[in-house]
Amino acid sequence: MINEIILTLLILLVIVLIILKTNILSYTKFNNLYDKKSNDIRLLTYNLFLTPIKITEYDTYNKDRINLFVKKIKNYDVICLQEIYSTNFTNINLLLKECVKRGYNYYYQKSPTFYSKHILNSGLLILSKFKIHDTGFLPFTYSKSYDRLTEKGIIYIKIICNKKPVYIFNTHIQSNYNFNLSKPYRTVIKSQINEVINAVKYFGKNNITILVGDFNVDNNEYNLSNFMKQYGLYDTNENTNKYTFINYFDNYNNEIIKYKPFICKKSNEYIKTIQHNTKKSKIDYIFYDNRYINLIESDIIEFNINHKYLSHLSDHKGVYAHFKI
Repeated sequence: MINEIILTLLILLVIVLIILKTNILSYTKFNNLYDKKSNDIRLLTYNLFLTPIKITEYDTYNKDRINLFVKKIKNYDVICLQEIYSTNFTNINLLLKECVKRGYNYYYQKSPTFYSKHILNSGLLILSKFKIHDTGFLPFTYSKSYDRLTEKGIIYIKIICNKKPVYIFNTHIQSNYNFNLSKPYRTVIKSQINEVINAVKYFGKNNITILVGDFNVDNNEYNLSNFMKQYGLYDTNENTNKYTFINYFDNYNNEIIKYKPFICKKSNEYIKTIQHNTKKSKIDYIFYDNRYINLIESDIIEFNINHKYLSHLSDHKGVYAHFKI
């Protein structure tokens, strides 16, 4: 009897994995339509928090947040998103459909192969009004904890701006689930950042390169801006103290997964009844090689919204940069 139950559960697990893999595979594509002509690139990077599973007892209102997000993106040319996990395929279809309506005719999201050991994709998505001429994915060698379930790495696209090739890289570095950055996590993060740098250096020898993403390390702790500068990559918001992310931790320095007040405002009353610590960090960045590109302006985008329960689109803020090629 027990063996039959185990066999049934295994069969159900295989069926679920097949369904997930099939849906995930359907998102590796981009459209070949109109090609934007411009000497400028207005770029946004943003962690939209479309988590792969429901991790909170409260509703994260994914559909509402997507519909509110797409109303705020008309002024950008390229949008790099993180945490767009393709198990949320219904919501991703909605996101892509609405973005195409607004001129983002090209998009790229790498997915694991059917035989990959990873259940989830990297959660990385690039939307572009410029025609995408090339795409690629470079997987990380090491990941830890829950991140091992996802195919962590770097995706990139090549566009043409002012008749010059521009490579845009989007990444999401290893998440840290403790208040302080422990040595094992620091080691993995350092390894992944080095792999990102090597990728950008390889493509950036004679090309314009822009690197964006959620690096999951606070600039005050890791001094990432100065570190990247050693490799010719400059932080568009180097001289600002604005934070891009806030998180909540319990007294044991563990991340409080259940409560995301910036996402679900109706949880605010409950979070006040428990002891917690808050940590504001600058972990989202846009870096660029200033040899071939001029930075016109940059900013941190709040993405405040009017909603019955929500105050922000995500627990992150957006990072924006305007470049002249």
